[in-house]
Amino acid sequence: MIRDYWGEFGSGRLQTRRFLFLWILLVVAFILIGLAIGASIGVAEHLVGGNIAEAQATLRNYLSVPAIIVIVVLGILFLIAKLNIIAKRARDVGLPGWITAIVIAGLVGATSQYSDPQTNGGLGMILVLILALIPTNALRRSAS
Repeated sequence: MIRDYWGEFGSGRLQTRRFLFLWILLVVAFILIGLAIGASIGVAEHLVGGNIAEAQATLRNYLSVPAIIVIVVLGILFLIAKLNIIAKRARDVGLPGWITAIVIAGLVGATSQYSDPQTNGGLGMILVLILALIPTNALRRSAS
């Protein structure tokens, strides 16, 4: 599974079920990490007696640089994993892997700037589902 996310950058392939499993697992991990960060802020608030302003000041004074580093590193790891599994699935259907992954990321990023906040992420989900539902080798050119 680690190789699926962070290995075989130029040659790996993922079939539909494995791709969907890895995608859902990545989304769940992202949500759980977000919840853990929120819970840690809540615990910090509780430890300083329920004063949110004091908790924020304490966290800012002691954890600002390490927290930023951890969040940036986690963000990069999630981005690499997401792009890598998209690239592997694209190669499996017959598209150029990394070009497809970067185009999908660019489309999702560009449209999220101009879309309604309630539907933000809808295009990304549609593109992932389309990529997931295309059969293996459906777009591969046959050698003739």
